[in-house]
Amino acid sequence: MVKINLFSPTAEDLKLKLTEIAALNNQIRESALKREKELTSAMKVAEKFFDSCNDTMSNLRDLKDNFLSQEPPGVDSSTVEEQQKELKV
Repeated sequence: MVKINLFSPTAEDLKLKLTEIAALNNQIRESALKREKELTSAMKVAEKFFDSCNDTMSNLRDLKDNFLSQEPPGVDSSTVEEQQKELKV
């Protein structure tokens, strides 16, 4: 069985390395948690954007259908007057 002197230079180097690794591990965990929060926030904004975009596209489709269902503008004066009356109502 090998005995290790806990006060030898090698043991001190190992302790320093272990402390360094633990500090780096903590840094990585903190960075990962921060990144996760930022990504979650970005995902919420993206969802709002796409919801808004889908609503806008739906409204545009409705406007298109409404526009296409209307009669074309009249050329003669009686048709124009009739259409103007419809628009005022």
